[in-house]
Amino acid sequence: MNICGKLSSQFLKKERARTFATIFAIIISTVLFTSITSMTYSMLSYLKEGTIYEFGNYHLEYLFLNDEEKNEVEKKEDVESISDFGTIGYIDSDLMGDRSLVVAANDEFFKNMPVHLVKGRLPQNSFEILINNQEIANLESKNISCEIGKQVTFKMTTLQSESLNSYYPLPESHFSKTYTIVGIADYDQATYENVVLNTYFTKMDKDCGPILWHRCFIKLKNPRAAYAMQRSNTANTNINDSLLRVIGQSEADNTQFLIYAFMAIVCVIIMVCSITMISNSFSISIVERTRQFGLFSSIGATRKQIRYLLFYEAGILCAIAVPIGMCVGLVISNVLVQLFGTKIETKFTFNDYGVVHLKLMVYIPILLLAVLLVAVTVFLSVYIPARRAMSISPIEAIRQTNDYKISNTESKSLGKSHLGVVPQLARKNYSVCRRRYLNTIISLGISVILVFGAISIGNNMEGLSQSEMNLENFDFDVFEYNENPVKLETLKNQSFVKKSVKFLKNDRYCIKATEKDFDEKFLDIWKESVKDLPKGFQTLPAYLDILYLEDEAYEQFLKDEGLDPAMYLDLSKLVALPLNVNKTLYYYTNSKEMNKTEYINIPVLKETINTVEVWDFLVDETINMEGELRTQSVDEKGNVILKIYAMADDDRPAKEYQMKILDEDGDTAHVGYYEYDSKLMKCSDTKVAEGAGKHYILQIGQRINRLPYGISTQGIMVSPSSLTVLLPMSASKGWQYTSDKSTHLSITVSDYEKAKDYLDSHELLYEDYMGNEYNSRGLVQTVQIFALLFIIAILLICAANVFNTISTNYMLRKREYGMLQSMGMQKKQMKMMAAYECMMYGFRALVWSVPVGLIIDYMIYCLSRTMIDYEYQFPITSVIISISLVVFVILVSIIYSLSRLKRQCLMDAIRIGEN
Repeated sequence: MNICGKLSSQFLKKERARTFATIFAIIISTVLFTSITSMTYSMLSYLKEGTIYEFGNYHLEYLFLNDEEKNEVEKKEDVESISDFGTIGYIDSDLMGDRSLVVAANDEFFKNMPVHLVKGRLPQNSFEILINNQEIANLESKNISCEIGKQVTFKMTTLQSESLNSYYPLPESHFSKTYTIVGIADYDQATYENVVLNTYFTKMDKDCGPILWHRCFIKLKNPRAAYAMQRSNTANTNINDSLLRVIGQSEADNTQFLIYAFMAIVCVIIMVCSITMISNSFSISIVERTRQFGLFSSIGATRKQIRYLLFYEAGILCAIAVPIGMCVGLVISNVLVQLFGTKIETKFTFNDYGVVHLKLMVYIPILLLAVLLVAVTVFLSVYIPARRAMSISPIEAIRQTNDYKISNTESKSLGKSHLGVVPQLARKNYSVCRRRYLNTIISLGISVILVFGAISIGNNMEGLSQSEMNLENFDFDVFEYNENPVKLETLKNQSFVKKSVKFLKNDRYCIKATEKDFDEKFLDIWKESVKDLPKGFQTLPAYLDILYLEDEAYEQFLKDEGLDPAMYLDLSKLVALPLNVNKTLYYYTNSKEMNKTEYINIPVLKETINTVEVWDFLVDETINMEGELRTQSVDEKGNVILKIYAMADDDRPAKEYQMKILDEDGDTAHVGYYEYDSKLMKCSDTKVAEGAGKHYILQIGQRINRLPYGISTQGIMVSPSSLTVLLPMSASKGWQYTSDKSTHLSITVSDYEKAKDYLDSHELLYEDYMGNEYNSRGLVQTVQIFALLFIIAILLICAANVFNTISTNYMLRKREYGMLQSMGMQKKQMKMMAAYECMMYGFRALVWSVPVGLIIDYMIYCLSRTMIDYEYQFPITSVIISISLVVFVILVSIIYSLSRLKRQCLMDAIRIGEN
């Protein structure tokens, strides 16, 4: 075997140009593999670290467990650790208001849950306490010092309200306890289920006292088992789906799978591209040395020795190229992370904490994966030509006639009768040398397919990032929840405000609509989502959301749209202007298992509907005080049903009432509420309450596709099953406000920083669309840069590959061209023959590669569509670029090859001993 190694080393030294070209090809392959694998791992690590920082490192949460139930959970085999959140008592409402509680947490809770120290340390016993950083101002306003080391005494009760009696039938008792403040921390997300309660943490130990109830955050050995545990338990549970998506264990949207899927597609593209490039280099080497291999075989060399010789050469080249490629790949990856990491971070909510940052993660298994991919690529690149070299007999290798297959079949072509003898020669040459041409056709076709794949991935990456981008025609949406917002009027007159418009927003008027009024596609999806619910609960929700725009701005908008303002400003007969903007409806395709979520933009009501029946009633306090959440819907018989839900931590079922109109005077009406049984779809004859409001038919005007200045595309998507309409501000006086009412001022500013400082200092509520747009543009630009670099890299590699294949193919045919020249063929005829040959294999390559490329493009689209729904667009750009690439590269290859042949004496190539 040693002699083979020496022969390989001598050949590599002799053919320096070919050796350097192959080393360069392997370096490029290694750089690409190292970059894509390391950056994918770094991105997933960043997402996982950020998600844990924001939401906690747990998989399943159990709510409101007593001690016995908690012990049962601890005994489950799949449980790895439990972060225990045990409620000790509620702070007396006279001291802190009816919204604070003291909680004992174990070590696992402080380790796994998002409790982030700002100052001091964590509690080490049950007499020390941790203060919420957001509550310091509230405590100090009550003359409670929050300095580290100070003591605070809380008067507490065991129960906050009667709503907990069904869970904890304990007698309400009062007690006091003194704690030493040892730390201040941010932990809003650690207690997000108790959004109305402020939490103070102490250490869970034997002296902390009895626990009223536990919230257990479970970390499982098998994270995916969280779904099965949730379905098999009757207790209240929540799944940390944000973390499960990132680690690839979610039954719904799987972020990790999508990232790995895109990485796999990119790696396959890189591998195929690299194989064709490196394989061509080895193939050329083997073709040039075929006679040499024949001589080796004739003197006793075995196939195993010849194969070893080739793989030994590949090993030497890899030993040189792989370390260089890995170093360069890591350097490039780090530079890209440094340049674009900040812009990527702005897309994620955990960036607001300023703690978790995207950085390059050098992980040995990932580097080994990159090396393995390179090794597989080089192995396949060498194996293909090596197998061919081993299959040639010594005599055939010495004669070098194996590529020529002579047959008696007459070759027919258009060139025979119209273009003369030269096309016939080209056609005949293709017939007898199909294997040689097949390599060129495959190389061209693969290049076309790779271009399709690269452009498709780039376009879909841009599409996914742009789908999250909301471009508005204003900078800030400032709002208040009252009818006379003085602060908004003051803001309107500030010097930095260039343009502004005010509007009122009212949500959730009930529309009495039946199935025939809804869009068919919406109905199909809705029916699929509720098919497993009891029949009485399969009620269609339909709501009217009204935006009241300032009369002057509304009138101008109507004129801009070419509509008659008088028709829409007549208060005696209101005609609403519907915003014909599709809603985004997300649903589970499998309602039981939640296997997949799809996002579809569809209208809710049919566009042929010109009127809607609106119910606008304020509910009597007798009913209003029984629950927190109210919904209105219409059952199959057309009855309007009011559902009232109790608190989220209460086990009382929802109460249902049918609404019946008692009397009407114009559009004013009184309604009665009757107890309703959704299973039987019947109501009682006993009236439990009354309500006053309006019942009227609202005319629907012409639908428009453009939004007026100041109205956000996000702001109108209140509910996927709602119709949003515009009315003049003057029409708002006679309306009731059944749900959320807010006054908005949309502004365009001349100085962003000055405006933002003013809004913050005056404690105004606002949406910063200008800042969001900046961050979104940064992400889109980052994705565009990555996509463009990837496409350019693939284009260059493909172009170099095709150029190398074609040009070398012509150089290996020197003997053939020498014989043709000796027979009297002129150089002009040689050029014509070369052009005709290129037309043949260029056309043949496009015939099969373009359809395959289109299939791959559609497959990538289908993968992207699992994240967001959008229409498929025929990749005309990919087709044009692919055809242009083939034509351009073939043209350049012919010119280059013939110019090289022109400088050589082709007659000398006829001599057998030249090789």
